[in-house]
Amino acid sequence: MAAARAQEARESASTRRRTAESQQRLRARVVQLEDDLARIEASAGWRIARRVYQLRDQAMPSGSQRRLTYERVVTRLQRTRGHEPAPLVDDAPDWDVVSTLEFAQPARPVASIIVPVCGRAAYTVRCLQAMADDPTSVPFEVIVVDDASTDSTSTVLARVHGLRTVHNTENLGFVGACNRGIDVAKGEYVVLLNNDTEVRHGWLDALVSTAEADDSVGVVGSKLVYPDGRLQEAGGVVWSDGSAWNYGRFDDPELAPYDYARDVDYCSGACLLVRRALLTELGGLDERYQPAYYEDVDLAFAARATGRRVVYQPLAAVVHHEGVSHGTDERSGVKRFQEINRRAFAEKWSDALLHQRDARTAHLGLARDRRTGPRVLVADHYVPAPDRDAGSLRMARLLELLTAQGCVVTLLPDDRERPEPYTSALEQQGIEVLHGSVDVASHIRALAPELALCILSRPSVAASLLPVVRANAPDAVVVYDTVDLHFVRHERGAEVGAAAEDRSTVDELALVSAADATIAVSDAEAAILRGLRPDAAVFEVPVVHPVVGDTAPFETRRDLLFVGGFQHDPNVDAVVHFVADVLPRIRERLPDVTLTVVGSHTPAAVTALAGSHVRVLGWVPDLGELYRNHRVAIAPLRYGAGLKGKVAESLAQGVPTVATPVGAEGFGAEHRQHMLIGAVPDEFADLVVELYTDPDLWRTLSTEGRKLIDARFSPAAVGCALADMLARLGVETGS
Repeated sequence: MAAARAQEARESASTRRRTAESQQRLRARVVQLEDDLARIEASAGWRIARRVYQLRDQAMPSGSQRRLTYERVVTRLQRTRGHEPAPLVDDAPDWDVVSTLEFAQPARPVASIIVPVCGRAAYTVRCLQAMADDPTSVPFEVIVVDDASTDSTSTVLARVHGLRTVHNTENLGFVGACNRGIDVAKGEYVVLLNNDTEVRHGWLDALVSTAEADDSVGVVGSKLVYPDGRLQEAGGVVWSDGSAWNYGRFDDPELAPYDYARDVDYCSGACLLVRRALLTELGGLDERYQPAYYEDVDLAFAARATGRRVVYQPLAAVVHHEGVSHGTDERSGVKRFQEINRRAFAEKWSDALLHQRDARTAHLGLARDRRTGPRVLVADHYVPAPDRDAGSLRMARLLELLTAQGCVVTLLPDDRERPEPYTSALEQQGIEVLHGSVDVASHIRALAPELALCILSRPSVAASLLPVVRANAPDAVVVYDTVDLHFVRHERGAEVGAAAEDRSTVDELALVSAADATIAVSDAEAAILRGLRPDAAVFEVPVVHPVVGDTAPFETRRDLLFVGGFQHDPNVDAVVHFVADVLPRIRERLPDVTLTVVGSHTPAAVTALAGSHVRVLGWVPDLGELYRNHRVAIAPLRYGAGLKGKVAESLAQGVPTVATPVGAEGFGAEHRQHMLIGAVPDEFADLVVELYTDPDLWRTLSTEGRKLIDARFSPAAVGCALADMLARLGVETGS
């Protein structure tokens, strides 16, 4: 027995020794890699270095176990090796620039930008020049607090027009200087800005708009980048021992994890917006952190203690020459207060730190986002472009509803592209959009401890990802989102002889059986699935369409309107056959009527229809005017499936609609109460003419159509359906 224990002890010691040696070799390789990358940047510049980083990302994709290990080693390494800034060659200010600097002095500034300075006049000039060069819609004042500078700073400040200056006779440190600026600030928002920063375009508008969008936001921080283009900080993480880390340090600032707005533990005081009312309530920055360090972390915790949020805003990008004022050596000078003040912070906030993550075990990918709602992964074929097709509009509004329910959402587009402005719009809602080189399996595995739900949209996307999710996040609830039943659409297309280009080879019913639940967009398709798969959990979550208020009257309108994205084959078929078989019958009685055709990705077959009575507009970014001016909307679909976005939107806009039975399917609409429904060309033409010429019928359908949409497809109605599904699946949203 003793011999066995001794052998076990020897084996354990040997294992520990091998592990230690392996970690030491790994650390040496990481150190060498970081040094190599630094030399590449120094000799070849950031453009070439960025390509090297891209190669690194391919070898160690974001979220992979290899990348996770690498990041942990780099984190430990960077705590012991400071990043040397790129100082100006000469600290003498550019006097020609100084003579041109001028700032407005609004009587009622919205923002007060406070710049504490202690020497380093050349940096101050560059900081002021960057602010002066950036046009902004926000009226602001600039308050420079000269903290007993001994160089040419006072002369510089005297020559800049429009500054408000505060001169300290003795050095008060960063905290004291900021508080003096706060005392004289007039703006609703106070922006603390280091003098070793250079703001980028749109920075102040982004900070202020973030606060103005939500009264609960008390503090907004920026994306900080080094002068060489590398990321310095995308929000900060505070660990349970009070230590803090700048998330994303030294990485590529354009990677997905750094580009979406989110609640964070704290943001650096190098550029920080704070509501002045909050600072008044708190009595300014806590002076226990004199002369500097941890005052920004403390401010974030103090703001949350009052019920305010702390938000990272990636659109407010600022270059920061880190370490110019105090260096990077934590053992000497002012920098030594970083550890001293960490201990003071840990003592003050000991209760709050009990709820922070442990740096030894936590994954940065989870710690970077402070929100506590259920984590949800949504996968679709691409980033939704809601002004281009109905499927995108539906997905964009589904993502909005999930966020409104308190979910922390990550979107995985199957094509990994980052189209604009659609991606940024989602990121500003707090949705992470994965793009570029992403190891999907590893990313899902990293999220797995907190991943509550995966929504896999469309058959091809679900078929490829469902096994990956099951293997890497076995506890997550998997929902298959049908969008529409492709097999139904294809069968109907075959019946009318349509040659659809997107015939699916995926067994949709197998996906229904494999998933934990399935989303159908209409009661009709939910009934089909329940009939074919009685044991499946099927939920109806329809499209979302807010109803407009006032609509233009019958008398001011004219002509017919068709709206539809032409990547969808049924829309091409519908327009071609309507112009050939129905429109001539209508024009026999309404010779002046014109059809307007609107839709993205217009093919030659539709473009060729343009003529004296057919206008083909292609993609139109805003359909509001078209809906206000046209009298009748048409949905002459011969085949299809799901809910038709064109029908829902026209009804929501108060434009009466004539649809085929396929176009009307799923709405629960009554013929002659909510819309007119006709199948064959003669009948369809008769209904269009009747609606076009009967103002009483037109007004009835306009009113009742909007009532139908509001009752079943408004954000509130669909939000309730979504909340019910989440509750039944055990996904606790807290909303």
